[in-house]
Order: sequence, then structure tokens, then C-alpha cells
Amino acid sequence: MTAWQELISVSHCRGRGDGHKGRLCCFPKDPLEDVETWGESVDKVLSCKAGQIAFREFLKSEYSEENILFWLACEEYKKIKSAPEMISSANRIYSEFVQTEAPRQINIDCGTRENITKNISQPTPTSFDTAQKLIYSLMARDCYPRFLKSDMYQGLLKKAETSLVQSPPIEPQPHGMDIDGKKQRGYRGGNTRCRLQCKSSQATKTERLRFEEMSQWSHSLETLLSSKLGIQIFEAFLKSEFSDENLEFWIVCEDYKKIKSSFRMTCRAKKIFKRYIQAEAPREINIDQKTKEQIRWKLKVPSVECFDDAQKTVYRLMERDSYPRFLKSDVYRTLLDSASESLRTQKEKETNLLGESLETFLTKKRRQLVYWEFLKSEFCEENLDFWLACQEFRTLDCPEQRTKSATRIYEEFIKDDSPRQVNLDFYTRENIRQSLQQPTASCFAVAQGKIYSLMKDDCFPRFIESKHYKVLIDEASKQRGIRKHRVAVRVKSNGDDLKSQRATEGPPSHEEAVKCCCESKEHMHRAATGANEKVDTT
Repeated sequence: MTAWQELISVSHCRGRGDGHKGRLCCFPKDPLEDVETWGESVDKVLSCKAGQIAFREFLKSEYSEENILFWLACEEYKKIKSAPEMISSANRIYSEFVQTEAPRQINIDCGTRENITKNISQPTPTSFDTAQKLIYSLMARDCYPRFLKSDMYQGLLKKAETSLVQSPPIEPQPHGMDIDGKKQRGYRGGNTRCRLQCKSSQATKTERLRFEEMSQWSHSLETLLSSKLGIQIFEAFLKSEFSDENLEFWIVCEDYKKIKSSFRMTCRAKKIFKRYIQAEAPREINIDQKTKEQIRWKLKVPSVECFDDAQKTVYRLMERDSYPRFLKSDVYRTLLDSASESLRTQKEKETNLLGESLETFLTKKRRQLVYWEFLKSEFCEENLDFWLACQEFRTLDCPEQRTKSATRIYEEFIKDDSPRQVNLDFYTRENIRQSLQQPTASCFAVAQGKIYSLMKDDCFPRFIESKHYKVLIDEASKQRGIRKHRVAVRVKSNGDDLKSQRATEGPPSHEEAVKCCCESKEHMHRAATGANEKVDTT
């Protein structure tokens, strides 16, 4: 692929948004983005790589490519610091461009050529300066004007014009992904807690931010247009209503205000007028004739405020007409519901780091204690105490014990002004009070269920994010490490014992080997038979 083909293909790929797949791109941005500025001076052309490639291709078509090649070689020569490298480079430039009958001889006068020849044995950084200035003047005076009128440059201008409003499709990347990704890579190889928490918190943070961002779009059109993802989705909605030229014009005006060069501003203003403002324009917007005439008059000396009135008119049109319909559309509602569901699912995954629900969690004494300490820090430990008291109450069989226990629970947790009153409604309290004379095992079932739901929906999610929960994860991680260590030690000790036994007793005889094999088969058969019997019994 030639440099010219690469220039066009990179611009085409960036216009589609695929980023020149599979190759490393040497252009940090679209190479045709500054093509308008090339018309200001030859310096603008030679100062960027894309301009050098285009100008070289034009000179090649005129059989004068050696001029720009010599100029570029001189620029590289000036950067050399080492004396041996400077001598080598100077001789190469001289033999290729300067000496008589050189393969790419440049057009300079005899005096300049003789001075270079005389000093070539001891070159300096300024050895080719005079010749370079002559070639530069020749290109600026003769080649550059023809380049601006050439089909090549005009074609590039048209290509840049078509890509005026084409931007790469926005991929909804998670906010803060780079930072979180670095953190995640930093935890690699760490303990279980770090890996679990890093993955879970990163995913939850992403979903939460995306849901919050989408929720804020309903605040105002300004908030919607400040989000890249919001612009993309709003544009898709406007396309379905055949009015996406409004948003397209608004975005183009925002980009236009950022232009610094007066020449580039003039070119861009004319393109915007032809595309959106003039009568029967391909993407004509709905503005009044007076505003159109004012813009036409301002085009003589365009400024940053040239399209402000038209942009405000289009913004008000979208805000008053398109934006309210967008908020009621299936597009926005579906995305919002999807983000909300995704956030809820991710939170449920996060609460399951230890693979347990609250019900399973409360069956283990150690975890009960840690959860109780968390609730105590939030001044609501009476909920867990009440739930545990109800669990114990359900196991009682003796009527007298049940009556005493029910009275104690009522007076401690349910009665008005009780020292540790739980949050229950009046009817639930009244039903429990009436059943205290002959309490049954299900006397507190309704109240216990409500307190459990309160802990599950309100307290437990906060507990998952607390330092108390991290203590449990640390303990689980250490326990796994201890188990692995014990298994490794056991395997190693068994192997060492077997080696020492073999070293002492020598290799087993044929009869011992056969007996050992038979015993192993018999043991496997018994294990399989026992497993089958257990399955049948079940």
C-alpha cells in the first residue's frame, strides 16, 4: 500500500469509526481534518504528515517529487547531533540530490552547487540551508498554486466536506473504566477478597453510573446533549422521525465555534451554509427567511457568532417539540428499564460474594455475630435479636415455656414503650397481644416475616458494603488458603513416607504388587456399590 492509499484508507476507516482495524495507525486523528488549512500557505501543507503525503503525490504526477524529498531530507539532517552520522547523511544527500547527474538532481544554481561540493568533506548543520531555501521558494511560487487548483486537492476538500458531520459511532463505555481496569489489574494475583470485590465493585459502579446518567436526561435537553451516549440515542430517535438534521446542525455549529483559523472558519462557514441554510439544501433546517439572509450577509466576514441565531432557533425547536416526545418514546423507556434492571441484577450479584442469601447467612453463628455488630453500629440490632428470639420460640413444645417466652418477647420487643421496640404496624402488635393467653408456634410468624423483610431489603445491602462484611471475606479467604496448605502438606508427607518405605524395604515383589492391585479394585468396587445403594435409598 502506497502512502497515498494509506492516507485515503485511514481517513475512510476513521470516518466509519473502525479505526483502521488490524493495523497500527500513524495518524493520531483523521488525516483530512485539517485539509482546509492547507490553502493558507505551503507551510501548513509541509507541517503535517497528511499534507506532505498529498503534496508529494501531486509533485510525483508532475515529475518534480525530488523537491519535497530534498526538503524533507534537509529537515531530518538538521536534527542530527553526531559528527560521523552527519558526514554520512550529508554525503547521501549530496550524491542523491545535489551533484551533477544525481539520480534525483534538484534545480539549483551553479554557485550554490559548488559551495556545497566544496564543503561536503566537513559538513555543518547549515550546509544545505541555501539550497533548501531555494527549493522551498520554488515549491511555494510554482508548485503550490497548481496543487491548490488540482483535482487531487479539490477531491480531498470534497471528501473532508462529506465527513463534516460524520463522527465515529459512540460505544457506551463504562465511566471510569480505565482507572478501574488498572485497579483490577493491580489486584491480579492477590487474595480472594481483592479479586471478588474489584470485579463486583467495578461492574456495579459502571451500571450505577449508566443508570444515573440516563435518568438525568429527563431533566433538560441540555443535560441530554452533554452526554455522548445521549446524543447518539437522541439522534437515532430523530432519524425515526425524519428530523435528525436539526441535531446534526446543532453539533456542527458547536464544532464550528472551536475553530481558530480565519481561513478554515471561512471555508467551514460556506460548507455549513450550503448544506443546511440555503434554499433546497440537502439537509435544510427549518428557520425563517430573515435569519437566512442575515447568515448570508455574515458570510462575507464570518465570525464565531455567525450561526448563533439559527442554532438557538433549532435548539428551541428540539426542546419544545422533539425532546418531550423522546422522553415518552419506547426507545428511552426501554433503555431506562434495561439499565435499571441491569443495576439491580448487578447489586444482587454483589450481595452474593459468599454465595449466600440472608436466610442462609443467619444460620451460622459467626456471621450472625458480625451482622449483629453491624446492626449495632446502625442502632437497630433489636431486629436481629427479635428474629433470633422468634426462631428459638418456634422450637418450644412445653405450653408453660411457650407462654413465658411469648410474654418476654412481647414485653421486650413489641409492647408500646418497650426498651427494644421493633418497627411493626398497629394491627400486627394487636394480634400478637390478643394471642398471648394461648400462644401457638406461629404466634410471631407475621411479625418475624416483616422484620426479616426489613433486614433483607434495607440493612443487608448496606452490610454488604460495610467493613464488617470485608472481615468475613478475609476470614473465608484465609480459610481457603489454610485448607490448600493442609492438603499440600498431607500429599507431600504421604509421598515422603512412601519414598522412605520403598528405600527401606526395596521394590515390592510380584505377589505383593498383584495383591495390592486386587485390594485397590475391591475397594473401588465397594465404593461404587455403596454409592449406588445410597442413590437407590434416596
